[in-house]
Amino acid sequence: MKISLICISSPITEEQLAQLDKSLGYLRSLGLEPLYSDEIFSLEKRSVSERVQEFTDAYLNKETSLILSVRGGAGCIELLEHLDYEKILKANAKPMLAYSDLTTLALAFNRKANDLNLEPIPFYHSPMLFEMASWFDDAEKILEASSVNKKIFELFISLIKETTVSEHGGMILAGRPSQLEFRKAFLEQLIKFSELGQYAPHVKESLIGNGSNYLIGANLSVFCSLLGTAYMPDLKGKILFLEECNEPLYKMERMFYQLHLAGCFKDIEELWIGTSLNAELPMNLLESFSAIYNFRLVTDLPIGHGELNFITPLF
Repeated sequence: MKISLICISSPITEEQLAQLDKSLGYLRSLGLEPLYSDEIFSLEKRSVSERVQEFTDAYLNKETSLILSVRGGAGCIELLEHLDYEKILKANAKPMLAYSDLTTLALAFNRKANDLNLEPIPFYHSPMLFEMASWFDDAEKILEASSVNKKIFELFISLIKETTVSEHGGMILAGRPSQLEFRKAFLEQLIKFSELGQYAPHVKESLIGNGSNYLIGANLSVFCSLLGTAYMPDLKGKILFLEECNEPLYKMERMFYQLHLAGCFKDIEELWIGTSLNAELPMNLLESFSAIYNFRLVTDLPIGHGELNFITPLF
């Protein structure tokens, strides 16, 4: 099965480049054939047009079944006004695996899908390529937290292989209607494997459910950057997911207050907060918003920039 690699946010670093062979070797060990252009591993930031074309080509490629981001960083917001959303949304559905700055695309494509009355792209909040090398230490023994991330990634790959069909000599997902079924099947296995439900008794019910309260969200800084733009999706009746890293308490308070003043909390069903690595959560503020707006608050889910980063759908 073929997997397209993209690097449309920050350029790769020399340290990440040194670990590239190990990451690519891991993908190949799972029976995945990485597709990429050598240009994506440039140490210099590439133009907006180059990165737009890279993402578009990867998504429209009928031979590939998955898209995996090399890394996050910053810069995805520069692409939004240049993407052909309708063309991409009408293409064969294929999951995109990424997080951090790449969640900009999860939000934008969700909004544009609603505007165009189309299904959003299947975006999965997931570890990225550069992290996979760190799933092994120098002795090639898997570290404890990394072992969980690795097993969940392999669970995802094994399940997606079972739901692919052959077309034009390549492997693609079997049609858009199967995306909800695949998401449900994966989440059921994820919860069984990881005991994700231990974090809150209702998590399993909310995730599996009937699909009406699906997760939508992003990195908190990314989310705030799209407020008031044509790329912010409708949050009514949804579970809003947010996570952050490396932000002091006063900045976290300011961003959550911005969401409050923008009316983001008034119609959501639940607010989920993922692991906030080196970011101080303003718990008193979040609890007060939960009481004001009557949404369910869940914190410290193993999704985000922390050691544990469970693959989770954001669509």
